Amino acid sequence: MKAFNLKSIVLATVTGVALMSAPAMAGHHGGEGHHQKGGHKMKRCDLMGHGMFRGLDLTSEQKDQIKAMVKAQKEEVRAKRNSEEGKAFRQQMKTLITSAEFDKAQAEELIAQKQEKHQQGMLMRLETQNKIYNLLTSEQQQKLQKRMEKCASRAKGN
Repeated sequence: MKAFNLKSIVLATVTGVALMSAPAMAGHHGGEGHHQKGGHKMKRCDLMGHGMFRGLDLTSEQKDQIKAMVKAQKEEVRAKRNSEEGKAFRQQMKTLITSAEFDKAQAEELIAQKQEKHQQGMLMRLETQNKIYNLLTSEQQQKLQKRMEKCASRAKGN
């Protein structure tokens, strides 16, 4: 009976961790620019959000440059995720989760590594957004700033 309970606990823990970590391990959120919260879609209020460039009257050259930047960023993220280092990290997580004894020090090290990768990804994303913003004319920048402020105020519930 004790072995059955231990197996049940391990199975429940592994399943729970796998379900909770799947979105984080998947990387980008499907390219839709939305996050699910309470069954409702929330728009991201940044330059990568859906529809942020509508009505800005982008030139075809601006559109091409923006698409190229976003594509390059996605490819870089995908390459990092599929690298040997990324695969090794996921294997370490799996080993930690499925081990008979929980190694808190190893878990803390993996968390620190994940936080560092998250920080690098955010830095890359912000840099791309800055490059996109600087492609715009001053009039387009003003329109976009107003749109982002409006989106942020809606997100706060104001």
